[in-house]
Amino acid sequence: MSHPYDAGIKPLQRAEHAIYEIERNWGFMTEEDFNPVPLALQLMDSRSTGRSYHEFMRYFDTLDDSLKDIVDEYYQGFNNSIMSFGEIKDKLTGRLVVLLRPA
Repeated sequence: MSHPYDAGIKPLQRAEHAIYEIERNWGFMTEEDFNPVPLALQLMDSRSTGRSYHEFMRYFDTLDDSLKDIVDEYYQGFNNSIMSFGEIKDKLTGRLVVLLRPA
């Protein structure tokens, strides 16, 4: 059975799974009044009562790698969209200038 973090899984699916796991296991971090200092202290605590630094870093690395892969996969399409938007805007602006010129 494949693990959700396998390279064969699409980056967006890996990111969604990581976010789901973070919300399920570390959901308190998404609360509006979350204070990261106590968590940082717990992560630095090597005793069994402390939070698992390795688990935290696994989620972080998975999400970070997934986001990088998403950017790599979609940047060209996004870049093309931005260029198309710029060209359309320039054409509309040029047409507006022509229409607003006094006859």
